[in-house]
Amino acid sequence: MGLKTIGMSGGKATLTAGQTLETDRQSQASITVAEIGRVGHRPRDTIAAAGVEASRTRLKLERGTIHAFIWAPPGGFMVDTPSALAVDLGCRYTLACG
Repeated sequence: MGLKTIGMSGGKATLTAGQTLETDRQSQASITVAEIGRVGHRPRDTIAAAGVEASRTRLKLERGTIHAFIWAPPGGFMVDTPSALAVDLGCRYTLACG
């Protein structure tokens, strides 16, 4: 896949490995994960780009809820949480933590 960044919808910013996005009480974000999917990021959430490799993209959900729609091959997208690692199998789901 050759992924290098995780782009923010609207073209205003790019979230790269090690950077964190935190929304306030009134903000939301829609993250386009290269060519493999979209992640909705709700108010008062904290998410970080944990890593982007040739065949995998990894986010870290530190607090809050995301809504993901991923069409990558199984294992191509992962989300770290404080208590577990969610490995995407290519689907639509909601993931919440802390």
